[in-house]
Amino acid sequence: LDLLQARQISFGIIDDSEIETWLKKSPMESLAVAIGEKPEPGEDGTVTYEFVTNYTNPGKILEDGTIDFRERGTPPFASAGDLLARKTPAREGRPGMSVAGVPIPVEEVIDPVFEAGPGAQLSEDGLSITAETDGQPHVDKLGTVSVSPEMVIDGDVDYKTGNVSFHGNIVVKGRVREGFKVTGISLTAQAVDGAELDLSGDLSISDGITNADISVQGITYAKFINQSKIMAFEDINISKDIIDSEIMISGRCINASGSIIASKIWAKRGVEAG
Repeated sequence: LDLLQARQISFGIIDDSEIETWLKKSPMESLAVAIGEKPEPGEDGTVTYEFVTNYTNPGKILEDGTIDFRERGTPPFASAGDLLARKTPAREGRPGMSVAGVPIPVEEVIDPVFEAGPGAQLSEDGLSITAETDGQPHVDKLGTVSVSPEMVIDGDVDYKTGNVSFHGNIVVKGRVREGFKVTGISLTAQAVDGAELDLSGDLSISDGITNADISVQGITYAKFINQSKIMAFEDINISKDIIDSEIMISGRCINASGSIIASKIWAKRGVEAG
C-alpha cells in the first residue's frame, strides 16, 4: 500500500483481503492491485431520409455514349402520410479513469438537428417526420424537413435545372427555354420558348408562348401564341395575337381583344376573336 501511494496510484485498488490472500500464495504469481476504467465512446446521432435529397446530376448517358444535359434528374414527391425521415438519437459516451485518479475524457457526440417545417409533422417521440400534405419534400442546410405543395424554380428551366417532371404545381419565375420539357399538374411561368409541356392542370403564362408543343388538360392563359401547337380539354384565353399556330381544344378559344393570323383552330365550344 505504501508503494501504491508512492507511485500516486489511488483509483481502482482492490480490497486489502485480496492482497493479503495473494501475499500468502507463491510470490511468482502476478496480481493486478489497481484497475482503471476504460472510457466508453458515444455514438453520433444519424438521420435517414426516405426521399432523395439531392436529385440533380450532370446529365443522362444515352446508349450511344453521349450525354443529354437536359435530363438532370426527377425531383422527389411525397403524399400526405408518407414517412420522410427517421432519426437515431445520439448516445452519450462515458469518461474513463486512470489508476492515478485522472479522468480520461471522451469526445462529445453530435446530435443532428431534426425539425419539421411547413407541410411536415414531427412524431411525439421526435424520431420521425411524416408529410402532412402532397408535394415536394425538402431538407434545408439546418436540417429542417418540409413539404411544399409547389415546386418553385427561381430562374429559367434550362441546363441548370434540366427537364422538370413533378407531380404537383410548378412555378417558374423565369422562362421555359428551348429544347426542355416540363411535365406536371399545373405550370405558371413568364414565357415558353420552344419547349414541350405536358400538363394535367392549368397553364398560366404571363408573357407569350413561342414555337412550343403543348398538351394541357386544364385552362390555358397567355398573352400571345406564336408558331406553336396546343392540344387542350378546356378553354384557351389569349389577350393578344395567335399567329401561325395550330390549336385543338374541347373548350373555347377566347381572343376577343386580339387577332388570329395564319392559324388553324379546332374549338368544340367556339372561337371568340377580335
